Amino acid sequence: RGVTPPRARPVLTANSYTLLVNAACDGQGIAIGWRHLIDRHLERGWLVRAADIKIETGRHFYAMAREGGPLSAENSRIMAWVEKEFRDSLIAP
Repeated sequence: RGVTPPRARPVLTANSYTLLVNAACDGQGIAIGWRHLIDRHLERGWLVRAADIKIETGRHFYAMAREGGPLSAENSRIMAWVEKEFRDSLIAP
């Protein structure tokens, strides 16, 4: 009623880990990954860490983004949320 809703932004979904990592390499967003699966991507500069956090859970996850520039404001907010969720889950009883 007199208000135009914002247009929905396209969302990328991937049904495989390989597609997810490839999308991050192509600059389509960020991905959380296991180091043993993305070490080569990091070493070759195809991906860089999106945040300077490492969480020891017995399982290993890394957030990655394409090299070559800062994260978008949207991706920065996502990374802040992910970091908070991980930290809160480690502190929770």
